[in-house]
Amino acid sequence: DIHCKIDGAAGEFRVYVDGVDKATLSGNTLFTADTTANALIFRAGHASFDSEYGHIFVDALDTRGLFVDNGLPTSNGTYAEWNGGEPDVDNIMYAPTYANEFATGDAHGKRMLLNFGSIAAAYSGFTVEGVVIAWVGQAVAEPAFYLKPITRVASDYAPPGSVQPTSPLRLTYGFRLDNNPATGAPWASQAAVNGQQMGLIVSNTA
Repeated sequence: DIHCKIDGAAGEFRVYVDGVDKATLSGNTLFTADTTANALIFRAGHASFDSEYGHIFVDALDTRGLFVDNGLPTSNGTYAEWNGGEPDVDNIMYAPTYANEFATGDAHGKRMLLNFGSIAAAYSGFTVEGVVIAWVGQAVAEPAFYLKPITRVASDYAPPGSVQPTSPLRLTYGFRLDNNPATGAPWASQAAVNGQQMGLIVSNTA
């Protein structure tokens, strides 16, 4: 967990591992003559090196009690209308082969749904705070296509929100679903998450 307070004199930058403070910077964390900051950027410190950051959450609340269950697709869902299916998108971001394993959605209305495994048993006592549908993507060409998250239990639910991938960069995108789109209410239990099909639908409107 990273705690950051941006201030010209009383700032802090702390790195916690399993709730233990491992590194602390105190003092000026503004580093500019401006009096406000509107962005917090994570990036490699040198042009010759890469850095990978997983599960970054920036929030005004303490996130040290938040744990992430990272679920990968296990099989194709009800709809696999994109070119490519589950075997093309089942790698984590920093797997060495992920760059060559993409599924392609190239027409309005095409849907790709995937099945996911249940939340790990180690987290059985945890309350679900939110569900994130995340993926690495790019636009090969740049038509006016948008991607929207979609989930399915007995029928399709497309929650609000969309993203338009850009070319040529491969970027990480994500939708946070604070509520179960089937009910519009917060996730009632882990059982409401388990067994869901989740994926993306191509749209020509935002």
